[in-house]
Amino acid sequence: MVALFTEIEELTLSVSCLDANSWKLTAYGVKACGDSQGYIAYSSEINTSLFLEKIDEYTLAEKNII
Repeated sequence: MVALFTEIEELTLSVSCLDANSWKLTAYGVKACGDSQGYIAYSSEINTSLFLEKIDEYTLAEKNII
């Protein structure tokens, strides 16, 4: 799971924040109580469908651990 989260971070870091309006937040992961582990910012200039698929994969993997 660490490798997957590293991929997620690399996608977010691949674009500099020059315009805050082109950035969004999404929840990722899951805590034992059911809440999200956290939120991560991402630019609409990246491949958002791939990014969100990786977020879903990471979140599902955490749910399966708990």
